[in-house]
Amino acid sequence: MPQPAGKLVQISDEILSIVHKDVLPYRLSEFEVQKIFSLIRELKPINEEFYYSFLGVVYSLTGKEDESIANHQKALERQPDDLIIRSNFGSSLLRLGKCKEAKEQFMIAYNFNKSDPMSLHNAIVATYYSDDLESLKPLLEAYKKLKSSPHEAEEWLAEDAHDSAMLPEYYEESRQGPTISLVEFKKELGL
Repeated sequence: MPQPAGKLVQISDEILSIVHKDVLPYRLSEFEVQKIFSLIRELKPINEEFYYSFLGVVYSLTGKEDESIANHQKALERQPDDLIIRSNFGSSLLRLGKCKEAKEQFMIAYNFNKSDPMSLHNAIVATYYSDDLESLKPLLEAYKKLKSSPHEAEEWLAEDAHDSAMLPEYYEESRQGPTISLVEFKKELGL
């Protein structure tokens, strides 16, 4: 019988294998939603923080904004300094088109661990989509410093430009958005 920590990892991995798709926009089938809810119910006796955090993620994927935010807040009440819980909340807010709020969550997560490129990456994406270009410049400079190759940050921007082409469809009219394209922004940065 797996120990609680092992069971938590097993359930979390299974949920993430369903939730993390490489294709935007994220669309979960009814079967996937029911499977995830079944797995999430198993989390509550093991780790309430992750139980509420994952509920928040699934509700954001199904467009249920109030339920998503309420569950993420319950998770944060129990564990406000957890990088994963904070990042999950930011991802849900971004999915819901709340870019400025997502940026706040990602910046808190990044400030927990400034050597984590994923936290910084998430902060950059949310900052870009909240149209806060002044704050974006120092984040991109920090991202360049974190990467082992000087061109890795540029490569990431190129990959993200491909994904961002699909984001307007995904976020629809609720999406706040930048007033400058990634191509224009790269020129402004001299990339």
